[in-house]
Amino acid sequence: YLFYLKQTSSSKQDQTFTVLAVGESTTADTAYGSWPQSLQKKLDDSGLKARVVNVGVPGTNTTIINSKMPTWVEQYSPSLLITMMGINDQDTGLTNYYGPISSNSILRDLRIIKIITLLAHKISQIWAMPTQQQLTEKRSPLVTPEMVKLLKEKKFSEFQSRYGALLEPKSHLTEIEKVDFYSTLLKDVDEVKILMTQKEFGGLYEFGRPLLPVIHKYVVSRVVAGAARNMGRADDCKIILKNLIETNVEPSSMTLLNLASCSGEEDLLVLELFKKWGLSVGKLRDKQSVIKENYLKLYEFVKKQNICWIVMQYPLRDVRELESLFVDASIDPTQLFFVSNKENFAKSLKHNSFDQIFSDNFAKDFGHTKEIGNELLSSNVAMTINQIIQKKYCGFRDP
Repeated sequence: YLFYLKQTSSSKQDQTFTVLAVGESTTADTAYGSWPQSLQKKLDDSGLKARVVNVGVPGTNTTIINSKMPTWVEQYSPSLLITMMGINDQDTGLTNYYGPISSNSILRDLRIIKIITLLAHKISQIWAMPTQQQLTEKRSPLVTPEMVKLLKEKKFSEFQSRYGALLEPKSHLTEIEKVDFYSTLLKDVDEVKILMTQKEFGGLYEFGRPLLPVIHKYVVSRVVAGAARNMGRADDCKIILKNLIETNVEPSSMTLLNLASCSGEEDLLVLELFKKWGLSVGKLRDKQSVIKENYLKLYEFVKKQNICWIVMQYPLRDVRELESLFVDASIDPTQLFFVSNKENFAKSLKHNSFDQIFSDNFAKDFGHTKEIGNELLSSNVAMTINQIIQKKYCGFRDP
């Protein structure tokens, strides 16, 4: 990224511009610094005359951010806006909030109540199930390059004949070892791409079916529920539904919507599970629509201000969740840009432990970043800034 930025900087020597970094605690300065601090250093080293202003505020959400944006723009006159936001917008597809979904919305807006709820829920479950951190940093030793090769080549029959017995009830592996093994396989063959088509996912999905009675306890439950929905496996969805009803393991909002779509919104098991958590399909979708509305409002605002907006996804999350928010909008591709942080963090986790990158795992699949994480985030967004300047978008031009 530095080579490209230095190439660009020769035509930008006399132009100073402001980058506004917006978000919550994942953007705000911490004891480990922040990705905006790291980005400022990268821009300085490249020779660009840029000022990165960090207005990240712990505990904020997209509604509050939207209300403050006009003031920030007037105060700092940014040429570029970078956001990484949405994790505090309760019960949307972008959040993995620990606390009960049925909590009163006003109380849950109070940060102290949320922290207490988070800690209480986490302590109650810590002995019952492995965390995302454990499953991410401690890869299953059973997964071999040959296994991954067969799956990537879609040789599912050969894979099943060789390794199918590992997940069967009579297997010598423990429950956690089986789930860890299956979870590692999903990560290594890129579960997002596999879920795109029923045909591609079929072999690996069938391989994991013996885990259905227990898989709801672990971090891969959302992936499997989504796959069952995509493949039209209503019977499998009912198995997952029954297990979730019988336990106190709280499903994510995306898991709930996947199961409702798979079994039907009026299915008795679906209605029972939603009732257990004080929800309805309509209520859950309404809550999901809040973040979409706020993103679209912000886009209309920055478009009028001729500000380039870089929409950054959280570490290890699918950037298409953010892209889908704009699917019905008329967007200008020279003004709105998306940055994925899934591939870079997944690659880094092959060489670094979860604890080396994150200081906690508050979101289950990621946490607040340490120095390595800040470096990953800032490097990725620096490349996008380079492209914007090179192509002279949003008023950037040669002096």
